[in-house]
Amino acid sequence: MAFDEQNLQLWFSNSTDSSLKCLDLNSQASNEKVDPPLSSRPSAAHQPNYELQGLPQITEYYILRNKRYIITNNSENMPQVWNIDSCKLVKTYLTKTYQEVLKLMDSRYDL
Repeated sequence: MAFDEQNLQLWFSNSTDSSLKCLDLNSQASNEKVDPPLSSRPSAAHQPNYELQGLPQITEYYILRNKRYIITNNSENMPQVWNIDSCKLVKTYLTKTYQEVLKLMDSRYDL
């Protein structure tokens, strides 16, 4: 969470995705005269004014025994293989499941 004092904007992210959202407090103040109680459900005025779309979150991972590669699965069910030494993405599997990639990598890279 970050507050931009100059532009009166509140930037934040939540744990469900990596998108960055912004509440423009200037427009919020002009839309509302009185603050609603905390128990009321959020109105359109409380929705973010801006949103920068983030990447999908990692939901599970497996470190191969050689400690050089990590296999990850994300919220879009796309398994990926990462090289830890170079900190780079090796491959994204669009047609295989996470379990299939684990079996494949176990036989290929796991020493």
